[in-house]
Amino acid sequence: MLDATTSSLDSDIATGWHDHIAYGDVVYFRIPEVKGADHAVASPYLVLDTLGDPRYAVLAPAFPSRRPSISPRIVSVGRRAELHAAGLHRPTEFRVDQRILVPVTHHGFVPSALTGSPVIGRVIGAGMERLNVARGRLHALFDMRDMQRHDGTPSSQRRGPHALARSAGGDGHHPRRGAATTTPQADSGHQ
Repeated sequence: MLDATTSSLDSDIATGWHDHIAYGDVVYFRIPEVKGADHAVASPYLVLDTLGDPRYAVLAPAFPSRRPSISPRIVSVGRRAELHAAGLHRPTEFRVDQRILVPVTHHGFVPSALTGSPVIGRVIGAGMERLNVARGRLHALFDMRDMQRHDGTPSSQRRGPHALARSAGGDGHHPRRGAATTTPQADSGHQ
């Protein structure tokens, strides 16, 4: 959770957070309700990247963590200083392989009552190093896919990597897959 001094310093940015959100930020985001769910709960997500104009954010969901992971598909945050900087209360891992793509204007972003911004913190230290490794891997996979798309190989013979991210539209539905998946509830100390 952000303290009063941080929130007062960030108040100017909070009004235009859409323009300032960047990779490494930890935000509160709520996947829109899916059929059968009572309500959607906001939970922390890590901003893996921002793309395009209009701007989109690639988000990775948070899950509780017992110990740091060495997987390039997971960004772990566990040390006390890292947790504090990220605005988290307990060890967390962000799963890069479960990423989603949303416009920064998406109604799923949950702004804090204190700051007016959904940004609760930022990964630092070893967490930022793991994020950079994960981002490098994603960009390499995306470049390989793009090269395959342009090499003239029929799409039925392509076996390239998965897309950069699943897309959750304004209503939380992927254009072809239906509803976006929900993430487990996280300890929401968001004010």
